[in-house]
Amino acid sequence: YLLPVILLPAGLATGLSTDQVEALLLHELAHIRRHDYLVNLLQSAIEGLLFYHPAVWWVSHVIRTEREHCCDDAVVALRGDVRGYAGALAALESMRAPQAALAASGGSLVGRVRRLLLQPEGPQASPATALAAVILPTVWKAYPFFTLTLLAALQAIPSTLYEAARVDGATAWQRFRYVTWPGIRPAAALAAILNTLWALREFDIIYLTTGGGPDRATETLAVRIYQEAFSFFRMGTASALGVLTMTLAVLLVLMSMRTIRREYF
Repeated sequence: YLLPVILLPAGLATGLSTDQVEALLLHELAHIRRHDYLVNLLQSAIEGLLFYHPAVWWVSHVIRTEREHCCDDAVVALRGDVRGYAGALAALESMRAPQAALAASGGSLVGRVRRLLLQPEGPQASPATALAAVILPTVWKAYPFFTLTLLAALQAIPSTLYEAARVDGATAWQRFRYVTWPGIRPAAALAAILNTLWALREFDIIYLTTGGGPDRATETLAVRIYQEAFSFFRMGTASALGVLTMTLAVLLVLMSMRTIRREYF
């Protein structure tokens, strides 16, 4: 019952360098430190119970992807060599698909390599800076609509109300609270509701400025749908996200109907 065993170094058997092997081992140790094996066991049980629900599979796929990303970030934080670790992942993928590994459109390893290498370096890599780069042009684009809407509401308030308030001795804050704000509140509520609905389909500014990065810090549902459909060619996931976006929009409309009725009718 004794069989001969030949022990070979992992680098010799796989063709990876010592640094690449250490980086891959660090990734697996990060999974152990995070107790991902327990999460994966629970996740597999839920998938088995709710196998018929497409949302469960989508959420499960996102959790697994983010779990790998967290361990990748841990390796990069410990070693500080993004390109070296990306090279280790690329070499691992080339062993799995030696014909044209990096030309494949799918695969978790390919996506992780792209995520590591395509993230910007420097100040624009900060999530706070990326959010500012998205928020400023978005506010500038929405500014004319809000300005004209509130200006029209202000001009619709009779000047006699302000004159009566001054005669009664009302302060500037009281005039705003009891005269100005009740006059512009319906228009402000409508503008806020419309802007919230428009935010669900916000795509052009985010895609052109940050592309949803860094590390999906500025990603919206619209950007995610585009990437799933036309970058990863996962049409099923993109369709599920589209239905989710439509459902959120319908829920927002139903919740805002009460406010609109109270303000306008």
